[in-house]
Amino acid sequence: MIQEEVEIDLKSLVAAGLYKSEEKAMYEALKLLLKENPEIRKKLAIYKYQNEEISLARAAEIAGVSFETMKRTLSENGIKLRLGPKDRADARKEYMNVRKILKNERDYK
Repeated sequence: MIQEEVEIDLKSLVAAGLYKSEEKAMYEALKLLLKENPEIRKKLAIYKYQNEEISLARAAEIAGVSFETMKRTLSENGIKLRLGPKDRADARKEYMNVRKILKNERDYK
């Protein structure tokens, strides 16, 4: 029932010209959900870090907390920290994430 209502609303958003596609409308909805719910962002970051999908720096960025706070949060949840890159590609990815975080911090000031 709810899924049908969501599908109808998505189609209506596109038909009304508010979004170019249902995917774009869903993306915006998810973005807003994460923006408005810090606890969901934190749990998502923990999940992705625990499953080795993201780095510690990226987890902190998703959760909207500092690097040190994210380390503490992961430790408090019994998650072993993975510090340092595994290889050159991982080091580059980590470097790019840190640059992005620093740029975002500068943009907010």
